[in-house]
Amino acid sequence: MSEAGKPALKLLQGGGGGEWDYAPQVALEIQLAAAADPQIAVTLVPILETAERGETVWDESVVKYPMGLNQEVGELIVNIGRDKYRLYFAEPSGFPGVLLALKFGYKYGHDWKKMQNDDIREAGDRLTLWMKQQRKS
Repeated sequence: MSEAGKPALKLLQGGGGGEWDYAPQVALEIQLAAAADPQIAVTLVPILETAERGETVWDESVVKYPMGLNQEVGELIVNIGRDKYRLYFAEPSGFPGVLLALKFGYKYGHDWKKMQNDDIREAGDRLTLWMKQQRKS
């Protein structure tokens, strides 16, 4: 268990890290967001590298895991000024060393909570699809 009695992230936090794999749509989501705001890439790359090394600090301003709507999905928090971006990810069981980027989202407006919940659901769906595809390989 990690701090505050939450389940530990095996790879991100002291587990030796892992390598990122990307659900097909998430790479495009990140590329489009970074094209619109280059600061996204500047901010996101060190976060991803820290996770790969297994050095992510358990801090609610950096990572949240698990998410209430899906216990297999976490979020890496990428705040740039007032903009709130989230990279939803998983450490899929049965796939040692894999950090799976699932969904890159942006929280804004009055309906940010609904948007967040939709993003978590979509991340969960992408995780399920990714796992099915991996088992077929």
